[in-house]
Amino acid sequence: MKNCNQAINSREYKLILNINQFYDRTHTVERFGNLVESLTQQFKGKVISQQTEEKYRQIYYLDTPNFDLRHHGFILRIRREKKYHQTKYQITLKHRESDHYLSASQDFSATKPGKTKFEEDIIPPFKSKFSQSISVTKNRQPNFENIKQVAKLFPGLKALDIPEQTSIELVKNFRAFEVVNKLANLQFGDKHIVKTDLSFWYLNTTDNLPLIA
Repeated sequence: MKNCNQAINSREYKLILNINQFYDRTHTVERFGNLVESLTQQFKGKVISQQTEEKYRQIYYLDTPNFDLRHHGFILRIRREKKYHQTKYQITLKHRESDHYLSASQDFSATKPGKTKFEEDIIPPFKSKFSQSISVTKNRQPNFENIKQVAKLFPGLKALDIPEQTSIELVKNFRAFEVVNKLANLQFGDKHIVKTDLSFWYLNTTDNLPLIA
């Protein structure tokens, strides 16, 4: 049995913002960054570095027609972005649970080299969700036709007993265009660096209000 006592190696505090504040994203991101720095100083922290980087990427999710992965607590996400002028596709399998040990016990082996993460997501009002994930990056867009092909990359999914020929499809026929603005790196009393950023999801272009911020 997998070790259920593995340590959390990432912790994220997530807030949903009022999208009506972001008609002018560039100006509002600057104001928000200034607010973060002001609050950091107010609470005796310090700004280690300031970021102005903006990333663009497309995100979509895959599941069976009956959402079998979701019913078992799994998310299959595809993220398309350019790195060093080359398009890359990051395939991420994630399992989210309220229980630390249940999340840690999942099998996240992969048949290709991947990056694993065990994180705690903290959402208002300070409620914790624990998630384990593995991400595999490829040069070509994945074309999963059924659960058997997904389990070939992530063998742990075989334990779910989903019939192998169950089809895989785009969830809700939805693809999001994401813009990520990196803000300041902060430090509060210890050696840990706190990274801050803003993320915006758009339906087609970034000219309108975001769907979510």
